[in-house]
Amino acid sequence: TMSAAAFERCPSDVVPAKAATSAISKAMPLSEVNRHCIPEDCWVAIEGKAYDLTEFMDRHPGGPTTILNSAGKDATKLFKEIHKGVRIEQYLLPEAFLGDVGIDEDLMTESFWHKLREARIEEIEDELARLSASAGAGAAPL
Repeated sequence: TMSAAAFERCPSDVVPAKAATSAISKAMPLSEVNRHCIPEDCWVAIEGKAYDLTEFMDRHPGGPTTILNSAGKDATKLFKEIHKGVRIEQYLLPEAFLGDVGIDEDLMTESFWHKLREARIEEIEDELARLSASAGAGAAPL
């Protein structure tokens, strides 16, 4: 079993990004991988690709602890040191591949910034609506 200290690096207060923000970039930020760092939800990044290793952990020849130590992180260096010349896809179900990690080259365009502003405005409007609804339902005023 893992100690509680092993999971201290996992950000528990982070709210997962809404799906709408995926329209901004085809690539997944490493911060999204960081959110999945517990045994029941374990993602890693290897060579610029994100993988969900939750199902694979118990079948890993080195045991689940090795994977959990890299949960939510870029595990490329460790993976290459241990598995020289091995392609991880050989051992995983196709659905374990979640997508590319990184930043698309066109993210610095004016179009990107416009989409980002629109997405942020939508998030703020949703949060305001949620807060207004909870305040109207007898919650203490802000």
